[in-house]
Amino acid sequence: MGGLGTCTNIPRRADPQPLERFAAVNASALAARGRLPGSVTRWRFGGSIVDITVVHATLISVVVDGGEPTPIGIVRQGLFEQQLLVCPGCKRWRRALVCKDAALTCRRCASLDYRIRHEARRGLPRLLHFIGKARQRLGADPTPFTDLPPRPYGWTWKAYDRRVAEITALESQALAALGGVVKAAKLRAKRVRR
Repeated sequence: MGGLGTCTNIPRRADPQPLERFAAVNASALAARGRLPGSVTRWRFGGSIVDITVVHATLISVVVDGGEPTPIGIVRQGLFEQQLLVCPGCKRWRRALVCKDAALTCRRCASLDYRIRHEARRGLPRLLHFIGKARQRLGADPTPFTDLPPRPYGWTWKAYDRRVAEITALESQALAALGGVVKAAKLRAKRVRR
């Protein structure tokens, strides 16, 4: 049995592009378009064209960019008969399948991850973390944008000035990132008002 600190953090292996950049096919969207046997619908996903042919109520045939047809099953589950698609790669039930590399697969088979799971590693949260650490090394309050203390005893002016310059640069980057967050929030608020 391992003790404290013996666990290693395994990094997520994911495509650098987030899942939100790929258009998804879900069963409810297919049902809204009228799934009659023999009906064909054409979808455009970025640079790919997907033709979906309904074979019967629980099976569709998908052709990506005029390639070979892939059969995909539709399963009804639960009390309200939620419609789920069967991934051709892993054969698991999924709400949506994405079109990546001229194939329709689930997000796990395509190694796609949500953008929000990787945002904390960069951007404003990361900058605020670095600012707090740099301020603590100087002996200051870790809260960003507060006053810095005078040079601590035993520090040279060169080391103190270098640390202050680092904190100033990080805080200016955080202000720029915060401006982007505020701008995005204002745009989102305008869309909600409409």
